[in-house]
This record gives sequence, C-alpha cells and structure tokens, in this order.
Amino acid sequence: MPALAEARRVGPRGNVVGTDTSEAMLSLAREYAQAEGLTNVEFRAADAGALPFEDEAFDRVTSGFGAMYFPDLSRAIAESFRVLRPGGRLTWLAWGPFDQPFFLATAQVAMRHAGISELPREAAQPFCFSGGGILQRAVQAAGFEEVRETSHEVFSSWPGAPEEACEVFYGGAPPFRGILDRLDADSRRQAMAETTEMLRKFYSEGRVRVPEIVILVTGVRPSKPPQRKSARSAK
Repeated sequence: MPALAEARRVGPRGNVVGTDTSEAMLSLAREYAQAEGLTNVEFRAADAGALPFEDEAFDRVTSGFGAMYFPDLSRAIAESFRVLRPGGRLTWLAWGPFDQPFFLATAQVAMRHAGISELPREAAQPFCFSGGGILQRAVQAAGFEEVRETSHEVFSSWPGAPEEACEVFYGGAPPFRGILDRLDADSRRQAMAETTEMLRKFYSEGRVRVPEIVILVTGVRPSKPPQRKSARSAK
C-alpha cells in the first residue's frame, strides 16, 4: 500500500493521508498501519477528481496504479495540482505494456484457453498509458513543470509458491474477470497448470519474483503562476 510506504519514509516529522474510493481497502490499510504502529498516517474516502482537501495542502501527491482507472483524467490531475503547494511534486505510477512476463503468464494464457484473441476493453484499461507520452502530455497540459515520463523494470514479489500466485490470479483478478469467467472447468485447469509452470521459473527462496515494466510520471507545481502575455494594439 503506497500510503504505508510513504509513512515509513517520511517518519514522525511528516504526515501522510491515504485515499481510496473503497471503504474495504481503507479499513484494511488502517489495520496494517495499526499493526506497524504507524501514527503519522490517516485514511480517508476520496475521489481523485474531487479531493476533500484545501488548496495547497500537500508537498507531494502520489498515485500507485490508480491513474489508469480515473474516470476523468484531466480533472484528477487538476485536483492534484490544486492541493499541492507551489514547488510540490506529483508522482504517478502506471502499468507499462501488456507484453511482459507476468501478464503473458497469466492473462494471455487464460485468453488462449478461453478462445479470446484480443484483450476485452476492461482488461485493456490497465495498459492505457503504455503507448508512451500520453500521461506526460496530460500532466503538462495541467500546468505542471519539469514533467518527465520514464519506464522502469521493477520486481513484483509473491511470498509463496507459484501454485499460490496462480490461484490468486484465477480467483478473479478484477480487470481480467471477464476473461476468467469464459473458462470452463477443464480449460481453467489447463490454463492454471500452464500458468503455474510459467511462473515457476521466477520462483526462488520461497518467493515468486517477476520482472514488470512500469511508467513513472513526475511533475512540479510552479512556484509562481505563469506570466500571461499581453498584446498591445498600435493606434
């Protein structure tokens, strides 16, 4: 959970507010924070396009794999701009392309056994920024400066055997549920067996560690409002 990681990073001198539209997720986050003894973080229900905070309230605004699902991307970026103090930084993380090890071992295998050749719209949504530059241009258009978009290879780690990681995915990963629902009992068993074998090569020391490509976009709210050019007419 990004808010917990931020709370650990800033320590007692900083304060973190985690947001989500799901009360279930917020309750779970509060339990984790309490278990870790983190007292510098709170959690509030909020929509990215209508943040319940005052202007210029934060030094940082982060989003971990949320931007792909914002109904109104421009409004969400504008809200992040509004709640940032001048000089504050936006940092958003999104998925890279579908064509990478984890999704090839899971969703693509399920698609093949379900007889699907193209990603359904819902399943394609997580990869909507993978074309490159899309999110960067949107952040620039909102008035942010020093905007950068970079791709990074990170590792997703599952603390268990490949069979367990496979069961979690086929248990109904939300963006891919439409694909999984098209699998009958036999094709599901075959797909899960294939996925398990593909994930096995990433298994060592009790963990499945799969390389993933992500997109990182950063921008800074200007310290001063941009100067407007004035036009003068000659008489």
